[in-house]
Formats: sequence, C-alpha cells, structure tokens
Amino acid sequence: MANLTVLNTNTHGLDAFLFSLAGMNGKCVVLCGDKSVKNSMADISLIGKKSLQVVGIDNGAQEFLSAINLLVQDAVNLKGFIEREIDVKDAESLLKEMTENERAYYTVVIDL
Repeated sequence: MANLTVLNTNTHGLDAFLFSLAGMNGKCVVLCGDKSVKNSMADISLIGKKSLQVVGIDNGAQEFLSAINLLVQDAVNLKGFIEREIDVKDAESLLKEMTENERAYYTVVIDL
C-alpha cells in the first residue's frame, strides 16, 4: 500500500481510492485547486482504521488579486527571491535563454 496518496480535485480523480490505496499510518493529500469541489464518495472510516493523516492543500488562486495588491503597495519584500533584474530591452534574450533550459528556475524582474 502507498505511503502517500494524492487526490487532485481539478482532475476529477477517483476519490474513492484516496484512502483505500493508502497504507497504515499513511498520508493522504487533497489538492483543492478550485473553489468548487464536488461531493466525495470516499469511505472516511478508513481514516481511523488505518490511522491516516489527511491534509488539504489549496493553491490560493482566489487570493491572486490580493497578492498583486500587496506587491503594488510594497507591503511584501521579495528582494531575497529575485535572482536578476533586467531592462525590458533585454527581455527577449532572457526569454530565449529560459526556454533553452526548461529545468532552470528563474526569478526575474523586468524593469519597464
């Protein structure tokens, strides 16, 4: 049995298997990326029988506008996360560089 099972509510997976595929003392994650989550047909009695840890994770998409507002008001300092700052005239070359290495992770600010 699995140590970890994940149900992504956006893909409309088979929620009945979330707890049944988990092993004893396993962890079950419900990834709620959408505000409207359909009713579940999962057997929740398995949570107690298997001593499962159930965790819900939300992507926070509904707070996107609030996050932008905090950034605009300089209420959040992101300087520690920014790897590079470039001028807008250099954006094309940077985007080309980024597409050539799809595994690279960039945190870039483009100054307009």
